[in-house]
Amino acid sequence: MYTNPQGKITTALNIACHKSLFNKNYLLHIIICILGSTGPIYGEIKRIGDTQLGVPTQCILLKRLARKIGIDQICSNIFLKVNAKLGGQNVILTNDQIDFLYL
Repeated sequence: MYTNPQGKITTALNIACHKSLFNKNYLLHIIICILGSTGPIYGEIKRIGDTQLGVPTQCILLKRLARKIGIDQICSNIFLKVNAKLGGQNVILTNDQIDFLYL
């Protein structure tokens, strides 16, 4: 879904959320926003997702995705963040590592 950054981001996110509710096969788990630039829109997306919709959000700068060098690392980092936000585990400690933490 595309929305004008000068427009009402609250309305756009609410519409996206409500559209997902009508599709029973794909419940809304996360909102991913690709932004042209940073600014107040980032904080507004995070605020709306956390406080109004109760859905985690992941913002990505378009210029990061447009890079040819290092795109694999950028995508890996994004996937790690999304996995953690959806309740996944990115690292599992062995017993030796856990013992080390309690020394």
